[in-house]
Amino acid sequence: MNLPLLPLEQSALLGCLVWGTLALAALLLLLVLLSAGVQAWADRINQRRISLFQIWEEALPNYLYLRQDQEEAFGRVEPRDREFFQAFLLRYRNTLGGEDGKRMQALYRTLELDEDLPHRLAHRNPVTRARAAMETATYGCLEHLPLVERLLWDPKPFVAFAAARALGALHRIEYAPQVFAWVLRQEDYQQDRLLELLEDFGPELLRWLETTLGPIGENPTPWRLYALLAAGMRDEEALPILRRLLRVPEVELQAAVLRAMGALGDLSVWEEIRPFFRAQAPALRLHAARAAGLLGQLPAVDALLEQLADPVYEVRREASTALMALGNLGWEALVWVAADDSADRFARDMAVERLDWGRP
Repeated sequence: MNLPLLPLEQSALLGCLVWGTLALAALLLLLVLLSAGVQAWADRINQRRISLFQIWEEALPNYLYLRQDQEEAFGRVEPRDREFFQAFLLRYRNTLGGEDGKRMQALYRTLELDEDLPHRLAHRNPVTRARAAMETATYGCLEHLPLVERLLWDPKPFVAFAAARALGALHRIEYAPQVFAWVLRQEDYQQDRLLELLEDFGPELLRWLETTLGPIGENPTPWRLYALLAAGMRDEEALPILRRLLRVPEVELQAAVLRAMGALGDLSVWEEIRPFFRAQAPALRLHAARAAGLLGQLPAVDALLEQLADPVYEVRREASTALMALGNLGWEALVWVAADDSADRFARDMAVERLDWGRP
């Protein structure tokens, strides 16, 4: 049996509801005011940064070309503005070389902006760590490079990327092992994207890899990177190694080698590429077709015509592209297939699609 509330109990309950509502409203108002205050503070900081950048951009030519000193050109940089000035210098230092670059480096050192690099390289903010890593290489603060190397193990991927990029930007082979090891720890699709970091070390990196990667065939993954680097650098000295790698029965490695052989443009490799037109793996058939186009091998026309009927679309597309690269003979072969009603439907459709792109 439910007993009715007494007037006093009703009054207490109503009071609790009223005060609870007022408390929630006050809390909501406090949150709104706090959010508005934080936004206003952030807007003020951003406005100050923009204003300072505009002043410094006007002062920079005077410092670089009229040879004004730091105080005369930029005035006094307040301690609270040091972070802004660091970002400003880093933006323009990367676009300058020669004497202008040296002037920027001298300015960085004169203002002692490198003093807190050890602290910033270990900062809790990952953006700060990444920026400090780039500054260390950009301004030649080589004494702090061990701290940059540690960032290759940073839990934030973009910080580790900044560290690898910084070490690569120095173009010094002694830092290649650390960067190469970091690239190897990434997924395959990411390794291809990160090749540019390794290419910064130049052909000397390939020579170092040849002496350190161990017997060919025992560990295909690093040798795959070797082949891709040889392709990107167009390093003809790597061809003997590539020939040996092509005999290793590992699809990803052989695909990388075929890509490299096409990029190098050495016609002597044609007979070694030819068997891969009939390889079981689609990736190998694709790269064989691409290499034929790059090498301009007219004897490849028959094999490429067969690939126009390949069950894998990407292989058919690459074969048609290679035929176009062969000039008039490849064009005429595509015209013949497109007009042949008895030809394979896949081959005819691909020929028509490629011809729509126009005559080479």
